[in-house]
Amino acid sequence: MTDEWDEREIADLADEYELLGELGRGASAVVYRARDRSLGRLVAIKVVRAHSIASADDAMLRLAREARTVAKLQHPNIVTVHAVRHLQTGGLALIMQLVPGRTLKEAITEHGAFAPEQAEQ
Repeated sequence: MTDEWDEREIADLADEYELLGELGRGASAVVYRARDRSLGRLVAIKVVRAHSIASADDAMLRLAREARTVAKLQHPNIVTVHAVRHLQTGGLALIMQLVPGRTLKEAITEHGAFAPEQAEQ
């Protein structure tokens, strides 16, 4: 599920969250499916790697500020941000609502390109 570098990042989260699996990864972040130990709810945790972002300090501050702004919004089409955690390695963890389903890539692979009406929905 994780490599050695990831283990250091997620160690800060182990007391509060049980990691259940990796949902995806990109150049600057890894997203995990997890269970909140105190509330029992399933969440998505996006761990943003500080070392992969140019001007990491500024980028992390901006990302944390954006997460706080999104956390104030409530709308059915916006994922809820439950918490932001600053990690000892300099990274940032965004604790978010877990939205069940498949990725856009999986949907396109399974059904082909969407018609404009489907894409709009």
